[in-house]
Amino acid sequence: MQVESFRELLVKYQDYETNPANEDISKIESRLSQDGSYYYFICLGQQKVGAVRVIDYKQAGKSYLYEKMGYVNTGRIKSINERLTLVYYEKT
Repeated sequence: MQVESFRELLVKYQDYETNPANEDISKIESRLSQDGSYYYFICLGQQKVGAVRVIDYKQAGKSYLYEKMGYVNTGRIKSINERLTLVYYEKT
């Protein structure tokens, strides 16, 4: 499903380094094993045809992913409600 979803953009923009359609299976497997990652499968009848990943950042380490991608926490935090807090980052 990931390849199908992003194939058209891959062909159009030729962004082989960043497009999810060209993502190596080891990278996908790495995401599957990360703490705080949960998956909901999309089924057509009894056949799994896709999945949706949900991340619990409280367990996964709120800033690890963003910092790994070169973002820095600005220190600004905005509480939307008891279940949602926004943390602001800037790309360095």
